[in-house]
Amino acid sequence: AIQEQKPKRTLQLRPKLSSLGTARLKEDSNLMQQLADACLVVDALEPSVREELIRTVCNKELTAYQQIFEGTEVAKLDKAERRYAWIKRQLRANEDIWQIFPHSWRLPYLLCIQFCKVTRSQLSDILNGLKEKPDVGTLLQALQRTLEFEEELAEKFGGGSTVGRDGESDTEELEADLESNKQNASEIRKKYEKQRAARVGTGTQLNCGSEEARELYASGAGFNFRGMISSCFETHLTVYVELEEKTLMENLEKLVQEETWEAEEGSQTNILSSSTQVFLIIKRNLKRCSALTKNQTLLNLFKVFQRILRAYAGKLSARLPRGMTGIVATATGTDQIKISDRDERVICYIVNTAEYCHETAEQLAENIAKIINAQFADKVDMSEEQDEFSAVITRALMTLVHGLETKLETELAAMTRVPWASLESVGDQSEYVNGISTILSSSVPVLGGLLSPVYFQFFLDK
Repeated sequence: AIQEQKPKRTLQLRPKLSSLGTARLKEDSNLMQQLADACLVVDALEPSVREELIRTVCNKELTAYQQIFEGTEVAKLDKAERRYAWIKRQLRANEDIWQIFPHSWRLPYLLCIQFCKVTRSQLSDILNGLKEKPDVGTLLQALQRTLEFEEELAEKFGGGSTVGRDGESDTEELEADLESNKQNASEIRKKYEKQRAARVGTGTQLNCGSEEARELYASGAGFNFRGMISSCFETHLTVYVELEEKTLMENLEKLVQEETWEAEEGSQTNILSSSTQVFLIIKRNLKRCSALTKNQTLLNLFKVFQRILRAYAGKLSARLPRGMTGIVATATGTDQIKISDRDERVICYIVNTAEYCHETAEQLAENIAKIINAQFADKVDMSEEQDEFSAVITRALMTLVHGLETKLETELAAMTRVPWASLESVGDQSEYVNGISTILSSSVPVLGGLLSPVYFQFFLDK
């Protein structure tokens, strides 16, 4: 009996569906009741009938959207938020209309899925059709509005239920009642819509026949709105990464130029302020990017961070005093480096700063590996950058060693001029010994107070 009603009910619904979304339908309670009753009959038929009806409704609703936002002034990238405002208005305006359809159909939810697919396709065409690189501000604003919209949908459609606790579907129960002919369609509708409304949100998925139906009827928890539209921006975010790198490099240059090469007053870490500022800027960029995407673009930005840190290591190394020739250099085959007391302090600050960067770079990589999508996590590694800072530490400590040797050159030269072979007796302490003691006493305690125990011991061993 139910199957015999299929052609008749379907034919009755098609002309009436043309009234959906109009003021006339909202004002015609009889028409709304007829459509609601007919939908309950359709719900009792095979899934393909219901799917056809849902497609018809969704396509009709989105026809106007496609006409408005394709090839028109409002279809531009900088007006992306108008797309989302449009669908939200439609959902609010047609709240009464959606009541016509059984709750188990979740028609607003399915409409939003189709809206996302159409919008993704249109935005992809816009982005791919750009003759020049997009404006970064416009691109990021459109992406941000898209992410916000996806988040709204994810919160709005968080789950759904179309199956009873005992596993028997509402459709099967409804079909049984219709066949028994004990109640009219209106009474049946009230009974089963009340039951469905009570069960919405339990997260059970409708068992539909076709693969397409399974996709359409997936529960809110099963369908991920996040990334549904925004993922089309991913391949176009290169300009954003390029701008971030340019800005980071400019900031790095400015920080190094303004660096006093003295530890901040009152600081107990004895590191250069430029290093903490570099990582603050990096973390700010990381936070901004991870709010937009955790995919390839975040990995690309991580590679920018690597280049920035290598550049900073180069800046630290370049600040170290350079060597020249001398007696000690000739005798030992090492560089002779003339350094002042201030130079010694600066070198110690560079050692401490490189150590701080070595440790913080590792922490940065660990944090990024945790937030980036799993497929990219194994590519997040700062070991090479850590090696760069380790090399800076080694060069700085050797510079201290050579600098101290250079300070001792005069005394060591005096020692070489002593006629050791002709000495007949040993007298009081020699002048060069007094000189060496004075130099070591003025430098070594200062270095010990600035360097960590590990690196101070390394210096003494050398």
